Amino acid sequence: MRSGPLRHGRRTWASARSGSNAFRTWPAGQVARLDARWAFWPAAEDPFHELLDEVIDRGPEDDDPVSEPLIEYATGLMTTARTQMLQRLDALPPSDRNHRARARAVRLFEDAMSGDRAPAELRGEIARD
Repeated sequence: MRSGPLRHGRRTWASARSGSNAFRTWPAGQVARLDARWAFWPAAEDPFHELLDEVIDRGPEDDDPVSEPLIEYATGLMTTARTQMLQRLDALPPSDRNHRARARAVRLFEDAMSGDRAPAELRGEIARD
């Protein structure tokens, strides 16, 4: 990996882009403050149980009891993830660097959720084997 110039003992943003993890330029406390996993997974629990209940209610008579509820569940999770990400990014102090970081995070999130490698349900499609 190419290393860039150091500033205050940390790699600069430009040098981190060439690496695999852009968060390396941020202090560990900043990354921890933006980490939404502790709030995301508990928020996903009730919708998951609702998904299971709906699939069971549809039962085996339905040709495909899973796909439609799974797409709704995935959409709900994606909305929760986007909301939590934006809330944390909104808490960043105003600066050009943070504005660019926010824009990049939103773009990466949207690309990850809609790209070819994303699960079909996140794209609003039904997975077919």
